[in-house]
Amino acid sequence: MQLAVQGINVSASEPFQPVLSNKLQGSLYFLIPDIDHGLRVNGVICSTQTGSTCQLSITVESAYMQCARAATRAQLWANNNPDIFNYGLLLTHNWSGKSEISPKGEPTDLIYQLNERQWAIPERPGNKVAISLRNILQTGKAAILLLNQFGHAKYISGACFISDQPELLSSMSVQKKPALLATVIEQETQLSDQPFQVPMLKNSTPQKIELTDFSKAMSQHLHRSNTIKKLLQPVVTLATKIDMKHLY
Repeated sequence: MQLAVQGINVSASEPFQPVLSNKLQGSLYFLIPDIDHGLRVNGVICSTQTGSTCQLSITVESAYMQCARAATRAQLWANNNPDIFNYGLLLTHNWSGKSEISPKGEPTDLIYQLNERQWAIPERPGNKVAISLRNILQTGKAAILLLNQFGHAKYISGACFISDQPELLSSMSVQKKPALLATVIEQETQLSDQPFQVPMLKNSTPQKIELTDFSKAMSQHLHRSNTIKKLLQPVVTLATKIDMKHLY
């Protein structure tokens, strides 16, 4: 399957202009306002550049739904403070170069500064797949793109490791519950509040639209049989409600 992504305009200072080869591994993340569940897409990206505009197409190798926990923890659409970056996308890749994007969200700022170069991202209950953690263990590298609702972005990348240090996890407690783990990035590249535009978030107002209920979509995804779908949907609905009540 191929997916075309058009109209991506790049405006950044010269040292940070993207250099895209003809083909490279890449990932996309689609977030639906008001629903907050997302779609993670991985595949091979091809680019065609005209001036400062890149047209991208991706040959999809894998795609799956992402739960709404990160956006819910961040209260993404209710964040009215432009100085708070409590939602982000963690980018990792495995030993063969295949990338993965994982959403992260916190009630306050998403990352904790440990010292001049180290930043920690708390790991909360999620979809129990742990692809990003496995990638970090394989390559020791990661990047985080921090976003807010006002179209501002910050980016940090570098060497990375997973920490289970009790003192660190306790310092990132929410509702008296410490983080499960911490992803620590040793900063090599940092962009602070660069003038990137984030169309999906800037001036966005959720609107009620007709979309397939998440539990129904998930039950359909799990099995193609109509009979099994009807049996699975109540189970998936209950599991989803339980998950959303245990954010930390």
